[in-house]
Amino acid sequence: MKNYIQTKPVVAFCLLSYLITWLIQAPGLAAMQGNFRFNDQFLLLLNISSYGPTLAALAVTFALQGFSGVKSLLKRALQWRISWLVYPAVFFLFPLISFLGYQILGIGAVEGENIFELFLTLVILAPVNAFVGSILLDIGPLGEELGWRGFLLPRLLEKYGEIKASVILGVLWGFWHFPLFLFSEWRGNVPIWQALALYPFSTILIAYVMTKFHQAGSGSVLIAILYHGIVNYTAGYIQNAKLWNIKSIPPITLELIILAFFATMAIVTGVLFRKNPGNLSRTIEPVPE
Repeated sequence: MKNYIQTKPVVAFCLLSYLITWLIQAPGLAAMQGNFRFNDQFLLLLNISSYGPTLAALAVTFALQGFSGVKSLLKRALQWRISWLVYPAVFFLFPLISFLGYQILGIGAVEGENIFELFLTLVILAPVNAFVGSILLDIGPLGEELGWRGFLLPRLLEKYGEIKASVILGVLWGFWHFPLFLFSEWRGNVPIWQALALYPFSTILIAYVMTKFHQAGSGSVLIAILYHGIVNYTAGYIQNAKLWNIKSIPPITLELIILAFFATMAIVTGVLFRKNPGNLSRTIEPVPE
């Protein structure tokens, strides 16, 4: 087993990530007997299962490099000293693109809501709201990023360029969510076959942006956690029909609008960070002979 991990660490990581996550979710899915609705029991399993990529990364790293490799990986989750240009882009760019996109499309606030207050909450207060609501109290960023951006991305970048590495990671990341496609609420009431077709495009675009931040942030996993939180918060906020006048928009159209926001973010990030402002150091320690 250890020999297999040493020869194929990326494959071993991906298999373990999927296996750990799906096995933890399996009892909750089976208990629903085909009536897939989120409940407290499954949300607890979902929260635990989101740590599948992190557990896989720690296990494979330990098999490759021992405690020193694990320590190095964990240190990158606290790595905050990076180019100052990265932080405003991480915190404010996607919320701003989403807000401006809604205004261009003529999507305003519902009656009784103030558009300035929505701007203040969505954009200006994005770092606070995302950190509290999408990182500390929600599912995803803390459990996933040590795996996807901490372990997997540097290894893909060593072999492929930024775009190809982002596509590969985006597809793997997207279909890791496969059990959640069973929940109509999670896929925004979009038919499952359409969600399966569209969602990987979203994760590829997000993965590309996070690759650019990874490069600009010298391999910081903290930056990945923060941006993952911003994406989850922003996407959830702009799909809140109690705040925005979106009830008349078909679910598939709303999904395409959000996909367009992701694409815009990828283009803008690619332009802003076409030259790496950080000093990217090697983020993978060599495996001892």
